[in-house]
Parts: sequence; C-alpha cells; structure tokens
Amino acid sequence: MRDKIVAVDIGASKVVTVIGDYDLDDEFEIIGIGVSKSKGFNSGVVVNMEDLSISIKESILKAEEMAQVSVDSVFLSITGNHISGINSIGKINVEGKKHFITEEEVVKVHDAANTLSIPFDKSVLNIISQEYIVDNQGGISNPVGLSVRRILESKVHIITVSETILKNLLTVVRTSGYGVKDRFVGALIAAEDILKEDEKMLGSLFIDIGSDTLDIIFYVNGYPYYTKVFNIASNYITSDISKVFRISMRDAEKIKKSYGCCYLPFCDDNDILDISLDGGFKNLRISRTDLCKVIGARMEEILSIIYADLVKADIINKLEGSVVLSGGGSLINGIEELAKTIFNKSIRLGFPNKINGLSNDYLSPEYSVVISMINYAKSIEKFDKRNLLYGYSQVKENGVLGTVKKIFKSIL
Repeated sequence: MRDKIVAVDIGASKVVTVIGDYDLDDEFEIIGIGVSKSKGFNSGVVVNMEDLSISIKESILKAEEMAQVSVDSVFLSITGNHISGINSIGKINVEGKKHFITEEEVVKVHDAANTLSIPFDKSVLNIISQEYIVDNQGGISNPVGLSVRRILESKVHIITVSETILKNLLTVVRTSGYGVKDRFVGALIAAEDILKEDEKMLGSLFIDIGSDTLDIIFYVNGYPYYTKVFNIASNYITSDISKVFRISMRDAEKIKKSYGCCYLPFCDDNDILDISLDGGFKNLRISRTDLCKVIGARMEEILSIIYADLVKADIINKLEGSVVLSGGGSLINGIEELAKTIFNKSIRLGFPNKINGLSNDYLSPEYSVVISMINYAKSIEKFDKRNLLYGYSQVKENGVLGTVKKIFKSIL
C-alpha cells in the first residue's frame, strides 16, 4: 500500500495542509484539508519557532481529523527573497566514435554546470535541466542512450536558497513532530502545474502574489529560465487601506477581500460603501472609487516593479506568451485588466488543476501552490520518471524520495 501524500504550504497569513491518498480503484483523491492562521513566519523567514510550530500543528491536525489518518512526514513549500535562480552551462568531452551517452555522463555534465561561485550562506536546492546539447545539436530533453562523438553539454537553471533560513524552517517542522520528505519552491511547482505547455515554450511569466511575498517564474523553451522573489505583496495593499482610512489592519483586510478593485474604469463615484467595522466603531462610508484609487496605485506599483525587473534582467523581449497571475493577491477585481496595461500581453488567472475529492472552495488561485504541490508530489511518488526537479532520474532511499546525489545537493 502506498503512503499517503501530505503537502504543507506555510505563508505569512495561513498554513495549509492537504492530504491525498489512493482509493480502492487506485484513483488519487484528496481526503483532508486543514487551514490555520499563521504566526511566527514573515517574508519566508521563521521569526518565532514556537508560534509557527503551533500553527503547523493546528493545520495538520485539522487535515488529519478530516482524513481520519495520522501524518508522519510532509512535502514542504518554501518562499522568501533568499531564493534565487541562476542559469549555467556544463560541458564534457566524450571519447569514442561509437559512444552512447550514459547516466553517469549526465551526472558529470550536471556537475560541470554546477561550478558557479555561490555565496557562502547559500546552498543549491535544485538543478533543473533546461536542455542538453549533443555535438552542437540542442533541444534534447533526455540524452541517455543517444550517440555522441565528442561533446555533451547541459543548460541548467540552479535554484539557490539561504541555508540558515531553510534549516530553521525544517527544524520547526521536525520539532513539531513531522518528517520532511522533500521541499520545493512552491511557486515553481505551481508554475509547472498551471502553465500550459505552449505557454512554457513561447515564454510566459507566472506571478504568485502572496500576503507578504511575491514570486515570479519565467518559462521559455519549456523550462524555467528566471526565478525571483520580492518582499512586496498584497499585505502592502492592506496596510495602505488601513492608513488612508484610519482603520485596523483586520478591517482593512476584510474590505480588500470583500470590496477591493484595482482597475478604476470598473468603479463608480456614485457607489458608496457603508462598511461595519470590528470593535463597535462607527461605520466607514467611502466611495468605491476612492477605495479603488488606493488599491490600484499600490497594485500598479507592484506590477511595474516586476516589469522593470524583467527589463533589467533582459527578459522582457522574451515574454512572447502569457502572464499568469495566481495566489490570494490575484483575486482582487480588475487585476487582469490592470496587468494588461503594464505588460501588454495575454493575461489570465492561474487556477489549480482539479483533483478528485477537492471541494470547489479550494479550486482557487489562493490555493494554487499547495494543490499543485500535492499533484507534483503524487507524480514523483508514483513514477520513476523524468520530471521538473529531479532531472532524468530519481531513486527511492529507505522509503524516502532521494535523488542522484552528485546532481542535487540537498540540505535536508
């Protein structure tokens, strides 16, 4: 019998746990979901181990109670601006006129690609194959078994993280009583799951807008090419509403979710909102247009920062496909129209792919990361095959997902 698959997504606003299992017909389904308020975690960094541990336990416990199972270990998402992506090329000479590429040689060419100088406080989380080049013939996704006369090259995208930040997060999860099967950059897994194949080929941007971090993943030619995380996200909008209208952050968050709009043409000056506030305070009366101006100004700034970063990184001209918006911050009304004015590309919201047993309440961009994670974890648990993070090969070690160690330097 297969182990149950558990994914945990830790954010600044909430911790979400999803449990999946196979039914008697060997069909995968969601059997438990737990959501708790997150404490002790800001911008991808553990700031209070005890508070975060309580949040993690509460989320997992809720999922366990719904699923009527016990959780031992989890697949964990990570975020934060300590995450970065670097492109690199490795090259090895292969001798012999009638030589066929072996897995060992693919390990060697990955080693050759992983010779970049990385800051002392950073570690390699994943090395993602973009393409292989055999005797100057590119566009190869799996070179094992192909004939080669002289040179094997590998283009890769290397994900690096702060070793200290990641170790602290892993420590909290483990001291909470749970093992960590593996850890992913959550937005990267969501992009892999949600972007369409033609979008990945053309050159498309995936934007995951969380409460206090914003992740961007740029795909081209089928694979990730650029990864970056910003510490500016939807909490900035909540803070602006709070300051402008002199209300609590809690009321501001409620107003943002219930009445928020960031595209001025959608708002009417004559539409007056009469909003009750917590704590017995006098109702807030504001025009929807005034609220939209506050939200729109900040959202325009956020999207413009992304655009400017793509220009600086010389990527904007490669953006020939779509811009896909996901995460809870993408649910603000008018965001697609506003993004269109900035990027001048096809814009759409990114929804997680449906899984049996999953309530429609969770088929929302707000849950894209954790739902995509369990989809991805299911695929790497079930099959021994090539996939995004594990290159051409993977192995199971003592029942726990392992990798070809010379390729992937783990700090688990």
